[in-house]
Amino acid sequence: MLAARSHGFSSLRIIFQEMLPNALPSIIVTTSVMVASSILIESALAFLGFGDHNRVSWGSMIGAGRESLRTAWFFTALPGGALVLTVLSLNLVGDALNDALNPPFAQESIMTSLLTINDLRVTFPGHDAVRGLNLTLNAGETLALVGESGCGKSAIALSLMRLLPDSARLQGEILFDGQNLLTLSDAQMRQRRGNQLSMIFQEPMTSLNPVLSIGQQIAETLHVHQQLTPVAARKRAIELLDLVRIPEPARRVDDYPHNLSGGQRQRVMIAMAVACQPRLFIADEPTTALDVTIQAQILALLDRLRRELSMGLLLITHDLGLVSQWADRVAVMYAGQKVEEAATAQLFSTPQHPYTRGLLGTSLHMDQDMHYRDSRLPEIHHQPEAQGSAFTLITPPPLVHSPRQTDQQPLLSLCDVHTEYQTAQGKVSAVNGVSLDIHPGETLGLVGESGCGKSTLSKTILRLLPTLQGNIIFDGEDITHHNASRLASLRQRVQMIFQDPYT
Repeated sequence: MLAARSHGFSSLRIIFQEMLPNALPSIIVTTSVMVASSILIESALAFLGFGDHNRVSWGSMIGAGRESLRTAWFFTALPGGALVLTVLSLNLVGDALNDALNPPFAQESIMTSLLTINDLRVTFPGHDAVRGLNLTLNAGETLALVGESGCGKSAIALSLMRLLPDSARLQGEILFDGQNLLTLSDAQMRQRRGNQLSMIFQEPMTSLNPVLSIGQQIAETLHVHQQLTPVAARKRAIELLDLVRIPEPARRVDDYPHNLSGGQRQRVMIAMAVACQPRLFIADEPTTALDVTIQAQILALLDRLRRELSMGLLLITHDLGLVSQWADRVAVMYAGQKVEEAATAQLFSTPQHPYTRGLLGTSLHMDQDMHYRDSRLPEIHHQPEAQGSAFTLITPPPLVHSPRQTDQQPLLSLCDVHTEYQTAQGKVSAVNGVSLDIHPGETLGLVGESGCGKSTLSKTILRLLPTLQGNIIFDGEDITHHNASRLASLRQRVQMIFQDPYT
């Protein structure tokens, strides 16, 4: 009432359009119950002899007929049956009118799943990727699919989107809103992809087009599914970039993927995926290539969008820490089969399957005082048996490492190293005065959030980027200003593994 009054509604409008429609179903049900109760009470009193004896009622007819039950039973049965049918009819009519006037309450009791997978089997030549999967996902729910690499998680995701190669064979049912996706034509699936069903992949750089701006790529989805004009699509693209917390979206809408950090590129992929407000969102390892601070931001973003858009979220990951924090339910996969499914808290506290217990046992926890020189993490060993599979948790002996030689000359020394980038907006200082030493047999951890200069420093050490200032000394030799021929021999002794294997 206060909200209606704050909008300036009159008292009559509040009564007839706000209060009466909400109260009417209760009034009808209460009235039908009261009328039925009144009929029963009146009949009971008449049967007992109370009231006006000159008036005929069902109660008095039943009372008069009881004296001739053996010879004329129908004198009692007919008024008794009429009384029961009348009372039941009044209650049924009241319930029917309540459901008709208040349909949301009538429908809430019917719980239907958004996605139901029945006996899904995915087969490649010579390999069964998924074997007899049964799974359900409700709207507004987050279901985590976990397991080691090669267990079939990504094959399931690609099956849902019908994006598997032609060599794959699919069997079973994938019911989305009650419709089997496996029976749809290619044209019908194209209408649903990016519209009702959306998916983001592990590495956004391989999913974004490098020659199109991020605004153009978001607008393309809106043009295909919602037929927006270029002006309207650009405006909506800016709104979506703001939704996923891209700073200065009106300016960044014209940026290209290489202008963004890894976390920002993943946010762009999420903006594209939610552009048409899908009902099912599939996130396949969405944070693997991101640092922990950006991981938390991306998962918090997905969780917020899930709640705001009432999406079903299928989170595919191997990171049990993320699962424990963000998932409602967990399904554990092994060798193409679901071995366990439970609510998140239940699975982490009381895992039932030996593989699940092993998976949790091989995880590193913050309260564990472990170092790679002293001990190793447990490993899951699988042994096929005649009656099934056996899983055992084995802790291998520590590896033999060469001793740290901190009393000797450092293998690598950085002295006040500076590295700059030239951008359209001017120079950017990526590495600013870094000094460190690494001795033979030693491992140095370099940590920090995206954009802090970790990768730039690594490339500077390998001389893939020029040094603005400072010295890089490797094995007693200053390599800061080596020419190309001298660097060629150096790189036989210094190697780098990059973040993205596709590069």
